[in-house]
Amino acid sequence: MLGQLNSPAFAGYYYDGSFYPDTGNGIFARSSSTNAYVWSMDTVVAPNGHSAASFVSMAMFMVVGESTTRSLYGKPTAETAAYEYLKVQVDADTSGSLSRLNAAGAQGYCRLASGVFDTLMMRQQGASDVCTYESPTPRLSSLQDRLDQLNAMGLKGFIPLIINGGTPYYVKVTNASTSYYYYAVDDATGADPTRFLALLNAEGAKGATSYEYIANGGISPKRIFRIATNCSRWWLC
Repeated sequence: MLGQLNSPAFAGYYYDGSFYPDTGNGIFARSSSTNAYVWSMDTVVAPNGHSAASFVSMAMFMVVGESTTRSLYGKPTAETAAYEYLKVQVDADTSGSLSRLNAAGAQGYCRLASGVFDTLMMRQQGASDVCTYESPTPRLSSLQDRLDQLNAMGLKGFIPLIINGGTPYYVKVTNASTSYYYYAVDDATGADPTRFLALLNAEGAKGATSYEYIANGGISPKRIFRIATNCSRWWLC
């Protein structure tokens, strides 16, 4: 897999955190602002792995036939940044969780490295970023409610970070002017990967990235896309 990811054919593509359910293939996207990425696989989760200092964890995999968990790391080839990590307790106590997240955000921990087993936050060494976190009351009664909340938060510069026990947490880099717009389109691609990629590419041509797939509530399947404006941090776009 690493050979394929590091090949010229994949230059500029990054893992977007999702996969096509009917085949298990990962979905990779390419941004016109980034020429190439380099990839590494490590058997130890950051921050102890050999890649942790300069690579960003993109995904975690269980190796078939083994009990080993491996992490896929990637970074833009032109980026020389190094990262530090911090575990933050996020639990049923929303107020306490927000206090801990905002304390970490004041120290520059603005990026989610992993939310699988622990909430592991990361910061770039030497960067001036600081961030703030909010946790609005979930609005999930309808698709429109969901979009309204995403757009209300996005207009203020907040982007979803993690959902814990049904409670959403959003993060905003306070020294950034980024805003976000969300919209939904019909997703009738079914089990056809060609149609699925065509949908992603059609919306991608508008500057949008896939955010969420919804197929419940008695409505036809929908896919929510996000467009970022004034976004200079590739990991937030």
